[in-house]
Amino acid sequence: MVLALAVLAWLHVRLDDLLDVSTFRIIDRQHFRVLHAWYLNISTTQWAGSLLLTATTLFSWRCEDRQ
Repeated sequence: MVLALAVLAWLHVRLDDLLDVSTFRIIDRQHFRVLHAWYLNISTTQWAGSLLLTATTLFSWRCEDRQ
């Protein structure tokens, strides 16, 4: 989870570098799409991992309460 967050932070900076704020344009559209696809895939994987971690935690607490 921490590794995914670090990669997302790094990708965010790279994506930001590809934007020209003054003209509201993407400097290199193809490179932006590739990096953005990676960003979306990693964030989705992180989200799924957090759901799995939440379910595992709740299951563990439930088992502990039954004892």
